[in-house]
Amino acid sequence: MRLVAINFLILLMSSFLLADYAGGYPGSILRHGVSARDIALSGATIASYEDGFTAFSNPAMIAMKKELTIGSSLFFLPNKINMQAFSIGRNLPPNAGASISFIHFGTSNILAINQNEEFLEEISFHDSYAMMSFGINFSQYFSIGMSAKMLFQRYNLSNNDKISSDGISLDLGILSSITENLDVGIKIDNFSGHYKWGENKNIIPMRIISGISYFPSESILVAFQHEMIDLNKNLLSNRFSGAAEYKLNYKNPVFLRFGVKQVSWAIINNEEKELLVQPTAGLGLEFESFNKSIFKLDYALELNRLGVTNLISLAIKLK
Repeated sequence: MRLVAINFLILLMSSFLLADYAGGYPGSILRHGVSARDIALSGATIASYEDGFTAFSNPAMIAMKKELTIGSSLFFLPNKINMQAFSIGRNLPPNAGASISFIHFGTSNILAINQNEEFLEEISFHDSYAMMSFGINFSQYFSIGMSAKMLFQRYNLSNNDKISSDGISLDLGILSSITENLDVGIKIDNFSGHYKWGENKNIIPMRIISGISYFPSESILVAFQHEMIDLNKNLLSNRFSGAAEYKLNYKNPVFLRFGVKQVSWAIINNEEKELLVQPTAGLGLEFESFNKSIFKLDYALELNRLGVTNLISLAIKLK
């Protein structure tokens, strides 16, 4: 019964973290966007700086921080599933930056049933990680960064029966400014990542992410990204994403965002499989407080096979 309940929760979490192109493999929470801007731009933010959340996209960009920044996100998901993210970072003079982040994803009070449709027990699942990130800028054209993640999972079954695991994962990032308008980013994501269950280890697939961000004008951002994840010796999964952001220069700037990404495209034994794409969109509002601090409120809408996911993020840049 315990195994049935755990398998049920794993399937449930995989379906929502989901349209994860490596769904069913460990570490889905590590492959999911955490800010509204990131979701609205279909995750194509490997080379695009964002106040409050840039450590999640590429730790090399942390060195670009000039002030203390705070980011917080709240997902609105069906079936009693909740997800929250929080991050705080600041510059480290003369040319570095650091941040601390935390993400929680989980569900509770899920009723498990058997094949006779009899209620068996209430179960819950919690998946979270804490992340420490550091970046250093060697010049105005080149930065590197690293993130260390501490991973935690917990299954709560009936009769106070609990199963837990923990693990570690590392990210390594590079950012290069080719021109004033063009940036290139590369990240090795979840290097040496794993969950440990007693004497057993579940290896988290490593990703190699590369992308560009380009400003054809001060008001327009265009971004493209490629992700490659090595699932096993016979399965190499790839994903492309592209996005655009348009800034309306009102007194309080408004941002319009659109994106599209592949959610399923695998090459198995040199044979191309099914291709599915997923659109995203979002809005952003930036305003200044009385003490010159900057507030950024963002909203994202993601359409997937399970319906609609809504996300709200708030980033604060403190003066």
